[in-house]
Amino acid sequence: MVETEAFTSLFQTTGYIATLVFVLASTFSAGLSLTVRQILDPLHNIKLVLLALLANFILVPALALVLLYVFSLPRPLAIGLFILGTVAGSPFVLKLTQAARGDVALASGLMILLMVVTTFYLPVVLPIFFPRIETSDWDLIRSMAEIILIPLALGLLVRARYGELAEEMRPFIGEVSSLAFLVLIISYILAYLPAMMRIITETYALFAGIIFTIGSYALGYFLGDPDRSHRRALGFGTAQRNISVALAIASLNFRDPYVTIMIFFISIVAVILLMVFAQEIGYHHKKGEKATWDEE
Repeated sequence: MVETEAFTSLFQTTGYIATLVFVLASTFSAGLSLTVRQILDPLHNIKLVLLALLANFILVPALALVLLYVFSLPRPLAIGLFILGTVAGSPFVLKLTQAARGDVALASGLMILLMVVTTFYLPVVLPIFFPRIETSDWDLIRSMAEIILIPLALGLLVRARYGELAEEMRPFIGEVSSLAFLVLIISYILAYLPAMMRIITETYALFAGIIFTIGSYALGYFLGDPDRSHRRALGFGTAQRNISVALAIASLNFRDPYVTIMIFFISIVAVILLMVFAQEIGYHHKKGEKATWDEE
């Protein structure tokens, strides 16, 4: 029993460290990969930007609230789901959008915008809907600044002032981010597998996660303009929540491990669903292009 607890504690610590490395590396990498012009150019469509903000910061959090009440999720699981509903702007959106033949330029601009808005949005809305949470507003604001604004600003600064250095650093930082994510997944599975099995067998968290992911994609997709590449970018940009930020916020500010476990569990479900979905969309899009080319 003592050895089991020691191993669990070790994997929890490893997962915590990997989470911080993952969020800092992925956010810094996002800054390194884009110039200010590349961020701003796709955002000239004001209507689309406003719809993206509506989807990510009004409709998706509302969907999370509906699901946590409908499925009567325990408070730690409800907090975890709601945190996921309030954090947007994941760098992984770019890979999903590219796989689905969506507008990557638009996805890039929206990613940075949603990251910045998330920094100020989550500390405001989380205490409103969960007034007795164990962390203060200031702690949330400080955490968001440390894990989003500072590394993102540093990445953008390096890109703007030292473009060649940024290009040289990007592959290495990307590898660090990927390795940290792999360590994070392994560590959390080894540390929390029994707890995740409890979530699956004793609650409706799995159903809530599937509905949350599909519903979020639908909200983004159908709010987009008639251009299908824009719809795909907005759909994946809405459905793929910022896993790294959500896990970091839970790890830094909540002692109850089930908040972190819920975020991790739903995130894995979402990533699997969205990767399959993106590949299928991309395959059918490519097939349609080939058929059109053959006809010509």
